[in-house]
Order: sequence, then C-alpha cells, then structure tokens
Amino acid sequence: MENADGHLVRKDRIASIDIQRDALVKGLCADAQALQDMMREFRTKAFAAMHAFLDEMFLGHGVKRSDKLGNHIVYSYDGQYKIVMQRGSKAELSEQFPVAEQLLLELIEEWTRPNTEDLVAIIKNALTRKNGQLDVIKLLELRKIEGIKHPKWASAMEIIGNSLSRLYTKQYVRFYRRQEDGSYAAIVLDFASL
Repeated sequence: MENADGHLVRKDRIASIDIQRDALVKGLCADAQALQDMMREFRTKAFAAMHAFLDEMFLGHGVKRSDKLGNHIVYSYDGQYKIVMQRGSKAELSEQFPVAEQLLLELIEEWTRPNTEDLVAIIKNALTRKNGQLDVIKLLELRKIEGIKHPKWASAMEIIGNSLSRLYTKQYVRFYRRQEDGSYAAIVLDFASL
C-alpha cells in the first residue's frame, strides 16, 4: 500500500487499525463523491426542468421569457410542495473601499447639523456589517443620493464605484414541503443541515 509520503509499504508491515481506517475513509469518501455527483446531476435536471416549464408558460401567453427575470415560485396542484428558483447577485469590493469608508465616517463626524440626521442614519446603515460583510447593494444606493455637494462625499462615491471589483450572479433552486400548520419547510439537500 502507498503511504501519505508516496512510499510503497508491504501490507504485512501496516498495523491492522491503519488498514481498517484506510478502508473506512476511502469507502465513505467514495460514497460521498457518488452522492455529490448525483446531487450535481439533480441540480442540472432541476434547473433544466424549471426553465423548460417557465419558457412554455411564458410562450403560452405569447411572451418570450427574459433570462434576467430570476425569481419564480411554482406550487404543486395540491399546494403540498413548492419550488423556489432565485437569482442572487453578489459584488465584491476591492482594497480601495476602506478609503471611501473613512471619508464617510469623517463626514458623519462633521455633520452635526439638525437637518443631517436622516442622511447620517442612511450612511451608518450602509456601513453596518452583517456577519463581517458589508451589503454592497446598500453602498450602491448611497451613490444614487443626489444634491450633496461636499467634496468628501464626491470622493467617497467615486471610490465606491471604482472599488467594485467583481459582480456576479448565481441561481438557486430550493424545494419545500407544506407542514400541518400551513407553513412550508425546506427539503434540505445540504448534508450538514440534515
């Protein structure tokens, strides 16, 4: 048998527990890989079936479906099941963003006039981290605010725009089963959540 260093070792020189551990790990990992392959195949099948159904439904109404419309909920006839297909966008900020954040924090310190409380609250909300992450959409909403002439604001907004390093979209499909109380519970496909 080959060891972790790539050396061949005669089986009679390997402890029984090491042979058992090797068989256990390799067997379960092979099963996990097969399950992952099945889930990947199911995911592809689910998206293809949903897209085909939605395309047919839209065409039935004489409308060509736009690929940009990403959120759909489809129920079984008896209402016992539903499938949710969503499109989520995610953006990442480059190393430039902390400069814009510092400028905005300085503006908050400067703006103590009575008419600025709402704007300060909006800025603080945009700079609030959830699980260590900023909501890039909230930051982009700041760029839509018009009428602020302060040079730090202008610089911060330009830096926020320049610091968007990557924007991508991912599609999700989730499956639900109706519970006795009428709510829907996810049919969990995440191994760690079972």
